[in-house]
Amino acid sequence: MGNGPRAVAMVVDSQSVKAAETVGKDSRGYDAAKKISGRKRHLVVDTRGLPLLVMVTPADMTDRDAAKEVLLRLRLMHPESPSSGPTLPTPASRQA
Repeated sequence: MGNGPRAVAMVVDSQSVKAAETVGKDSRGYDAAKKISGRKRHLVVDTRGLPLLVMVTPADMTDRDAAKEVLLRLRLMHPESPSSGPTLPTPASRQA
């Protein structure tokens, strides 16, 4: 497959943070894995550690669901990236 002319590497991670009682219940959740009631920060950084996107959700959102949302938002913010461009033909389709 190879790298495109603008290949990008990034790291996606999250951190659960306790929320004060003054934070609205609609923006808090319970992270059962870490036993924390609060919010979760989802961070996307490039390979140099520079932030590309930060998203805050209730702590009960799974990392899998948040990663889907984060990657979708990155794609919408950067529509010119190689992954959102036209698909190149495969070797089998070139022979036809």
